Amino acid sequence: MRPDLLLRYLRKKQIKDNKKRFEQKNLQFSVDSLYDLNYMGDSNPDHNLDIHSPQNTVGELPVLLVIHGGGYTQCEKFVNDAYSKVFAEKGYRVVNMNYSLQPEADFIEVMREIFAALHWIEANAQNYGFDCSRLFVTGDSAGGHYALLVAAIQKSVQLQEYYQIRPVDSGIRGVVANCPMTELYTAKDGKDTTSRFLRKYVLKDHVNDETYIKNISIPYLLDKTDLSGIMIITSKTDPLLYEEDCRLHKILVDAGVSHVYKEYVGREHVLGHVFNVLDPDWEESQEACQDMCEYFSKC
Repeated sequence: MRPDLLLRYLRKKQIKDNKKRFEQKNLQFSVDSLYDLNYMGDSNPDHNLDIHSPQNTVGELPVLLVIHGGGYTQCEKFVNDAYSKVFAEKGYRVVNMNYSLQPEADFIEVMREIFAALHWIEANAQNYGFDCSRLFVTGDSAGGHYALLVAAIQKSVQLQEYYQIRPVDSGIRGVVANCPMTELYTAKDGKDTTSRFLRKYVLKDHVNDETYIKNISIPYLLDKTDLSGIMIITSKTDPLLYEEDCRLHKILVDAGVSHVYKEYVGREHVLGHVFNVLDPDWEESQEACQDMCEYFSKC
């Protein structure tokens, strides 16, 4: 399915607005960066990634894969550029990836791309100084959903067979979902604008495919995989997904799944959706990123 006029407009607006946002911030980082390396061996820019490392650092470092958000249908890795550099300054080699957007792709295709990037990291560990024994994944919003699916697929033969994905040999030490979207199953019959959007551009031909919807919906995967050890972060003033993230937290608690759950409250700022990605210079964002690093260190 090709994007229609509305979606093309939204994509252009998203790029324009975010470029303006970061140009105004003019953030500076002491990192070394490599841009637009292709992880699929083709010329598709959707299969490009960037690597950010602490400046003038040699040897192996822990590696963090960053999966951008954008409602499954929008955005590119540049939105997470500053956010990625925050973690590079903290001692990580950060891989910030693009992937195919929906509706051109579906969940199965996107998850295959994300695992292709993970396998690329493993295959290129010596070339770029990746310590794959300390491999972490994070994503925000829709990317947070994809990150949770990484955790689910990595530990489930049943899901690996469904998605036709080979797990990461070195394993994944930790996964952080930042303000994740996870309740796509509610969009099938929802009457609100968001549900209609998700049915049209995300569920698409799968809207009546119960197996597909359950295999992409985190609450339905708890009997198929082990999600223990994940971290979820959110903001109490996130107007989009706070309540959804609270429900996921409760579902995990009720199911006895051990995990880390953090809610942030603004002191000087109103913390909106994925606040630490869009405003990484805020004190509250720096606190959230430091909490993520502490979580990684304990994994």
